[in-house]
Amino acid sequence: MSRKNKNRPKQPQKFLTTSQLARQLRLPVSTVKKYCEYGVLRFQRKSRNSYRLFVLKAAKEDIYLINRLKAMGLSMNQIRVGRCVGIVHKSSLEQALNRLNKRRQVIRRRLKVGAQAG
Repeated sequence: MSRKNKNRPKQPQKFLTTSQLARQLRLPVSTVKKYCEYGVLRFQRKSRNSYRLFVLKAAKEDIYLINRLKAMGLSMNQIRVGRCVGIVHKSSLEQALNRLNKRRQVIRRRLKVGAQAG
């Protein structure tokens, strides 16, 4: 790291409202609100007029994780509980991975049968 970077003051974090975050991430505002209501997406603070305020980088990482866990079959409650504790239970992840692998095998078999028939 150069000396210039060490001495440079950190830029203040830019906070985004729910609608600004949704626009940045190309998500419906309702999705961001739903994630907050379920307790799986945490905002940094509230503005004076009670708007939820997010930091883009942190929210982006959270939403990526939420979407990955949902794709693995975890419920919003499982994701919320895991995030509150600070971890997502390994056994839940393993079970979800096993379910996904079984689904993938079924899909591959169906595609193979469809290709042979067509």
